Amino acid sequence: MGKLRLDINSAEVQGIYSVVDLVFNGTTLVSSKQLSASTESLEYDVEILTGSNNVLKVALLNGKAYDENSDGDYSDANDQTMRALVTALSYSANGVDFTTLLPQTEVTYTVPSGTHAGQIILITANVSNFTSFGLNYTIEFNSDGIVDSNYISGVKGKLLENGNFQLFSNGNIYDNDGNEVGAP
Repeated sequence: MGKLRLDINSAEVQGIYSVVDLVFNGTTLVSSKQLSASTESLEYDVEILTGSNNVLKVALLNGKAYDENSDGDYSDANDQTMRALVTALSYSANGVDFTTLLPQTEVTYTVPSGTHAGQIILITANVSNFTSFGLNYTIEFNSDGIVDSNYISGVKGKLLENGNFQLFSNGNIYDNDGNEVGAP
């Protein structure tokens, strides 16, 4: 049996904190979990998928916002928006050896030769947390790391053993000259 660990807390809106459902790969881990400003460390026994993406859904059940000056943008200093924040996330397929997904550190690659020599490719961005603002916010991950999505910046691609780069957004493989050399 695998394990999933996460640290989670909430932003406050007029004295009210987030209530969330946590769902992993379609299985509800906890329903109507009341969060607070204090970070809570949670651990669940789960089945980690090794051949496909795993999905953690952090469904914010009580979305709320406060716009102090009623200008409609909710970004002024005293405005507040309800959100649940996952500040640490790790998993273990065997229940012993954990892989950290959050926080995610920036990883880059410098092209060593060819017409793009010296160009820096961003493989993963520096990400300190995942924020859920609603019912359908998810983090997907697999053995490569966090999957890049509308909700979080994940792994953009990976270096292959032959020195080529595979871009995950389209599955294409590129050589050091930036030429497409085929699909996986």
